[in-house]
Amino acid sequence: MLLVKEKGEENWETPGGRIRKSDKNPIETCEREILEETGYRVNVESLLDVCIHVFEDEERVFHIIYKCNLEEKVKEPDPDIVDVKWFSKSEIKELLKQNKVDFHDKNVFETFVKGKH
Repeated sequence: MLLVKEKGEENWETPGGRIRKSDKNPIETCEREILEETGYRVNVESLLDVCIHVFEDEERVFHIIYKCNLEEKVKEPDPDIVDVKWFSKSEIKELLKQNKVDFHDKNVFETFVKGKH
């Protein structure tokens, strides 16, 4: 699994970001964000999970997580990304054990460790 670490963050997480007005759909957003944050071009294969986070001010954020197929590395990651790394199932399991997982990635990480994706 390909994960990123952003400046000022302790946890590794799936790459992602907000849908822009110019994006046609969440799939296009996913492909764009992965390119920006990792430097890899990908194609979305399938939906893995949807997570909703409600903030104290009642703002709702949807996290849509896809399984992607890797095409090629075409550039360096954005400057806000301090590291990009491939993780094995055992490494993901260790992140879960240490509780070093963002809430929006937990279900996908647990499923990955079980070998269902």
